[in-house]
Amino acid sequence: MTIAERRTDELAGSSIRFQDVSKRYGDFTAVEPFSLDIHAGEFLSLLGPSGSGKTTVLMMLAGFETTSGGRIEIAGRDLTFVPANRRGIGMVFQRYALFPHMSVAQNIAFPLRMRKVPKPQIRSRVQTVLGMVQLEGHADRLPNQLSGGQQQRVAVARALVYDPSVLLMDEPLGALDKKLREQMQLEIKALQQSIGVTVVYVTHDQDEALTMSDRVAVLHRGKFLQVASPKDLYLKPNDALVADFIGKMNFADASVAAHRDGRLVLKTADGGTIVSASAQAAQGVSGPLRAGIRPEKLRLLAAGETSPFMFDGRVEKTIFVGSVQVVLVRALGTLLHLHMLAQSDSPVAEGADVVVAYDPSHVLVFPS
Repeated sequence: MTIAERRTDELAGSSIRFQDVSKRYGDFTAVEPFSLDIHAGEFLSLLGPSGSGKTTVLMMLAGFETTSGGRIEIAGRDLTFVPANRRGIGMVFQRYALFPHMSVAQNIAFPLRMRKVPKPQIRSRVQTVLGMVQLEGHADRLPNQLSGGQQQRVAVARALVYDPSVLLMDEPLGALDKKLREQMQLEIKALQQSIGVTVVYVTHDQDEALTMSDRVAVLHRGKFLQVASPKDLYLKPNDALVADFIGKMNFADASVAAHRDGRLVLKTADGGTIVSASAQAAQGVSGPLRAGIRPEKLRLLAAGETSPFMFDGRVEKTIFVGSVQVVLVRALGTLLHLHMLAQSDSPVAEGADVVVAYDPSHVLVFPS
């Protein structure tokens, strides 16, 4: 059954299972042992800074890197030692790897020619995927006659033309400008949802991962820190590194001063206090703590206004960044970022004493 023949209510993708998979290069551990199930038709991103191991995980799944331990399955089939060219996986690289001397149609047809697919079927499949990526009128053009976004679509079409159940993408939008990258994120996600292929996507761009993914796996120094939905990663990070990497997070060093009404009262480095969501939120955490709260969860109180949960601070700087105004406030022994809707006039002056309000339900607690 080809892509064009699939019903929209069918899942085209295959499930993926990693069981205690690891990768070592001599004495260096590039990826610590991990287990992970990826659902059929899911869009999962591997997110982390350079050197975190995300591309190594992708290359092991593709078959371009051998595992040092563990087992990799696709649709229940053990592919751990199966060569890359026999795994039936589509791959899109950062630089697209298009053949410059071949037309768009010839580039897309190349995987089918290598598989000795009959010419009538090749023509039919090429036309189908050209329509999917909205390049019907570009079949005879060469890659250098296309924009960056169009080249990226050709690379995706070439990866999809032989009907893979799994599509791997290694930072495919890295070469595009910000506006085009954001447009292509939505196009790729819409295409993935329409055909149901399972996608494993590598990126270091947190916004990209949050925009496109059903779930995101955050890696750091070869270790999986958390695998969760974009919303849970942002609102319920289980690790300070995850909280810091996903979005902007304010951290304040603190220690437990008291328990009150089921909450922790934390004493900060400057002698101030902040109340956490609940005592249960700090279970298993002992010694010095780090209190964390997102910039958009803080609010400056107007003159004469009060709140059950607030602390004093001083404005050090205000920064206009378009729709948002960033206010830097010295408080709780650190420099806090507040995100406010931008206004024509700055709502506060630099050097002004202010009162900051917050909701304890948004205060997270991590080990120091």
